[in-house]
Amino acid sequence: MLEDFIEVNGLKAKIIPLKRAVSTVREAEAALGVKASEIIKSLLFFDSENEPLIAIVAGNKKVDTKKLCEAAKTQGVRLAEPKEILEVTGYEVGALPPVSVYGVRIFLDKELKEKELVYGGGGKKDCLLSIPIKEIIEFNEKIFVEEISQ
Repeated sequence: MLEDFIEVNGLKAKIIPLKRAVSTVREAEAALGVKASEIIKSLLFFDSENEPLIAIVAGNKKVDTKKLCEAAKTQGVRLAEPKEILEVTGYEVGALPPVSVYGVRIFLDKELKEKELVYGGGGKKDCLLSIPIKEIIEFNEKIFVEEISQ
């Protein structure tokens, strides 16, 4: 899925195969030899209307749910369960990429806009993705760049 998206759209993003699965920012840091601030977390939430949305923040930050609610104009949000992540996105928890997810609003933390290249979920648990931030912004239909981290 992700490989096809990259190829069809001519992205500079690259899938990086790993020797073993990673599921935390620390494991990704160790696998790539980069700082947590260069890693992104793509997290699926559901808003108060039970509509899915994805929040993308740096690996050394947390999603500020109050700020996310304000940005999404909703009364509340809840983190999705692993089963829901797979159902909505087609990707497993820990492998969710910042592109190649359709029909879901994406909220990219404003501070990430200053970065050139970041690393995130690579579509599979034993892969990561290197991707320019500008491609995350350009290749998501429903993307909002807002302050959503703490």
